[in-house]
Amino acid sequence: MINRRASRCACPWLLIAMLSGPVLAQDSDGDGIADVLDNCPALSNPTQSDIDLDAEGDLCDANDGRISIYFDAPELARWQAESGHGSWNTYRGDLGVLKSAGDYTQEPGSNPLARQDLGHVDPWIEDTDDPLPGSVAFFVSVGIVEPGPISRATPPFLTEGHCAGLLVSWLPNPPQEEVTSYRVLFGTDPDYLGSFVEVPVSPVYVDSLVHEIAYFVSVQAVGGAGSYGEPSEEVSVVTENATRPDSPEGVLASDDLNGRVELAWNAVTENEIGLPDDPQSPLLRDLAGYRVYRDTHAGFVPDASARIADEYQLPGPGHIDTETVNCRSYYYRVTAVDRCGTESAPSVAFVGTAQSSVAPRAPSPLSASFDTANTIRLEWAEVESDENDDPVLIDTYRVLRTHPRPIAAGPPHVSEFYSLALVQGVLQFVDVVSLAGGETVFYRLQSLDACVNESELSSAIQPTAP
Repeated sequence: MINRRASRCACPWLLIAMLSGPVLAQDSDGDGIADVLDNCPALSNPTQSDIDLDAEGDLCDANDGRISIYFDAPELARWQAESGHGSWNTYRGDLGVLKSAGDYTQEPGSNPLARQDLGHVDPWIEDTDDPLPGSVAFFVSVGIVEPGPISRATPPFLTEGHCAGLLVSWLPNPPQEEVTSYRVLFGTDPDYLGSFVEVPVSPVYVDSLVHEIAYFVSVQAVGGAGSYGEPSEEVSVVTENATRPDSPEGVLASDDLNGRVELAWNAVTENEIGLPDDPQSPLLRDLAGYRVYRDTHAGFVPDASARIADEYQLPGPGHIDTETVNCRSYYYRVTAVDRCGTESAPSVAFVGTAQSSVAPRAPSPLSASFDTANTIRLEWAEVESDENDDPVLIDTYRVLRTHPRPIAAGPPHVSEFYSLALVQGVLQFVDVVSLAGGETVFYRLQSLDACVNESELSSAIQPTAP
């Protein structure tokens, strides 16, 4: 006896049916169930299966969400025309392959029983090919639901509170309409919604709007092949700003780069306080960028006079400060700013330094004169650059002097100078020295920057007569 089998999978619209030869005809459909008790008296269904428990057997039930296959004859597989299906794809295959590989849709040619009949409109199929001895064929029928007309989308729900933006959400259209995307139409004129964004699902955040302006919004469902539903009823709201960005964290500044300080911080992604109607609250949706403030004191107030970069220059985290003096420590604070100019609380102050290994320039010009017979005043110009002419912070000057020596001896050798004093904060030094008649002293000066680089010695100089 040749067994013909159709398949059932876990999907609600597929069914495997089995015809295993004749049964004793005890009623009109020959399934052994008296017609008065049979839940499908027109078709043989000895199991009386009823998946949706509506007292109508699955073989006769055209709206239970499954397709049931049966055989009118060994060469004719038939199934009930399940409601909503316009055509069917039918697959035959080898039951052994199905059991071993789980393949319900076996490619024709992959085995002698593999066959596919796609898109046919009749709920039956003829099959005169008998399986070889020892093999069993199964059938699967898949109903194709043709998409219906696209209905009008539901009115959107608008969430304001983010600067110059609106969060738009809506209910999806029924699945059987096979909507591929939605157009969110918006504008300030209710009679002309001249802008739109197209997205696959709800919600969408519409930004780059105008702050404190009434906007009208509608949603339109889009189907395949360029079909469109009617735009939804318009909903309007005035844009407003009810959020403030969180303060930047993870702030860092470099201390090993020449001529610059590199700043870094974590991207700000949340607001201090969220919006109740935003499902992703406290997500920051309206970030414009960041502002950086700088001073030479840790406790400074980040006001406009201390700002060195703003949101127009810094849409993302990070900044390179090139307006620096080598060897000078700078303190920085960073804020996040939304598109309405609402500024976060400032970050903690953090310090960075531009380093240098280049020697500073030697002090020049240097002057020395007698204030009194035994006091000599040295004065010099401030040193502000290194040998490469890059700006540098000089915080110390070293004064070098010779011991008193005869004027007639002439200029001293460099080895005759010794360190007399370190001077900070001023550009002069008063030396008290006792000189006998015909004696003098010579001075030289050296610059020391805050990076511990030392200049060459200045030219030697002796004091002029009082």
